[in-house]
Amino acid sequence: MKLTIAIPYLSISRESVFRDGLGKFLGLLIDGILLHDDEIEIEIWSFSQGVEGMKKLFEKNFKENKCRISIINDFDFYQTTHSYKRKVKLGKTIEEIKREYEGRCDHKRSVLEKILKRVVMIRQRRYLVKAVKSRSKADFVYYNSPCFLPLLSIIKPTLVQIHDLFTMQYERLFVRNSKRYFFTNKAVSFWLGIQGVLGAHFVSSSYNTLNNQVLKYIPLIKKERTHIIRFPAMVKNYEGMVNFSKEDFCKKYGIVGPYIAYPTQNRPNKNIITLLKSLDILCNEGINVKLVITGKFNDVKDCANYIESNPKLLDNLVETGNLSEEELYFLYKCSDMVVSTSFVEGGCISGQVLEALKIGDIPVIHALSDGIDEWLDVHGFNRKTADMNWFDRFDYMNLALLIKDVLINRNSHVVKQKHITGSFKLTTKGNDPTWEDVGCKYLELFSKIIHER
Repeated sequence: MKLTIAIPYLSISRESVFRDGLGKFLGLLIDGILLHDDEIEIEIWSFSQGVEGMKKLFEKNFKENKCRISIINDFDFYQTTHSYKRKVKLGKTIEEIKREYEGRCDHKRSVLEKILKRVVMIRQRRYLVKAVKSRSKADFVYYNSPCFLPLLSIIKPTLVQIHDLFTMQYERLFVRNSKRYFFTNKAVSFWLGIQGVLGAHFVSSSYNTLNNQVLKYIPLIKKERTHIIRFPAMVKNYEGMVNFSKEDFCKKYGIVGPYIAYPTQNRPNKNIITLLKSLDILCNEGINVKLVITGKFNDVKDCANYIESNPKLLDNLVETGNLSEEELYFLYKCSDMVVSTSFVEGGCISGQVLEALKIGDIPVIHALSDGIDEWLDVHGFNRKTADMNWFDRFDYMNLALLIKDVLINRNSHVVKQKHITGSFKLTTKGNDPTWEDVGCKYLELFSKIIHER
C-alpha cells in the first residue's frame, strides 16, 4: 500500500524521545510497519531539539531504509528566513545559529528564562507548521502520545495513541504528590478533546484504559471512533548474559542480605509507599530485607515523608540509578524476589514482573492492579491459574506476610510460577501478536480511517 505516515514528536519541554517507554513502543511499531509493507514511507515532524533523539531511535531503519524515513523540523524553515541569512553573513556557523535559535543554555533556568523559553517555542512551533506545509507529502498523521500538542492548522486523517491516562483517574493522589500532574491532566484532556472535535480516531491496547479513563473523563471523544489493538509485552531480551556472582553484584551496589528488586522510577502509581509500610512491619519483626529501585525514593512526596518519619528504613533502601542492560539483568537474577505494587499500568500488568518471569527462577508478588483481569483473560489465565501472589494493592499488612513467606519458601514459589512463562508469551512468538502483526493491524486501521473521510 502506497502510504506516507506522519509521526509528530511535539514535546515542547523534553529534547529526548526516550521517555517512559514511548520511544521504545514507537520504534518497535515502526519496525513492524516497515517489515510488513515495503511501500510505506514515514515522515517525522519534530522540533529541531528532538532530531538527534529521533535519529538515534530509528538508527537501524535510517541505515536500512534511507529513502523511507525523513525528518521535517522547524529549523528547516528558519533557514529560509532573512534572520538566518543575516546571521550567516555576519560569519556565524550553523551550530552557533541553531544553538541561539533553540535558546539552549548550560545552566539551570530561572523562572524568567523558562518563560522566555516558552516564547521561543511558540516561534519554533509556527516555523514547524510552515516547514510541514511546504514539504510534507503525508497522507495520514499518527500521534504516538496524547501528551504531544497537535498541530491544529494541519488537518489530515488522524489517529491518536492512548497508552495510559492514569493521572486523570487518580488525580487527587497524583496532585497530592506533585502539582504538575494537575496541569498535565488538564492539558492532555483538553488536547484530546480538541482532537475529538476535529474528527480524530483513538487507539489503545486495553479496554480498561479506554473505558475507565478516556471515555469516562473526555466526553468529546466518541466511542465509535475508538479502537483496541494489543501489542506484545515490551520486555528486554536477556539472552547470552554472562554469569555474575551475587556477592560481586551486591558488593558493587552496597546490598547486604536478601533484597527485593523493583527496578522502576518512583511515581505515584508505582505505589512504593505500600512497600515501605510492609518493610516497616518486617523491620519491627527483626526481618531485614532490602528494597532496590532504579529511581529515587524521595521523588514521591508520600514516600519522602514516610521515610523521614521512619528513619530506620533508610538502612533497607537502595537506589542504583540507571543501569546498563547487563546490570539490570543481574539485579533481577540475583534478587530474592520481584515485587510490583503498582495500582495501574498502561499494559495492565507490571513490566518488571514480566521481565522477572522471562528470566526465570525469580518469585514474583503482584498487586491486583487495574485491568489485570483483562490482561490475564487475554492470555488464557485467571487469578487462580496465574498465581503471582496477588494482594490488594494498598494492603501492606498482607504484602508483608507474602514477602516473609517468599523469603522462607523461595523455591516453592519459583516452582508454582514456572508454568506461567511457558503459557503466556514473553517472546514474539505464540498467542501474543508479533510487532509485524501489530504493524499490519495499524496499517489496516490507517486505511479504514482514510477511506472514511
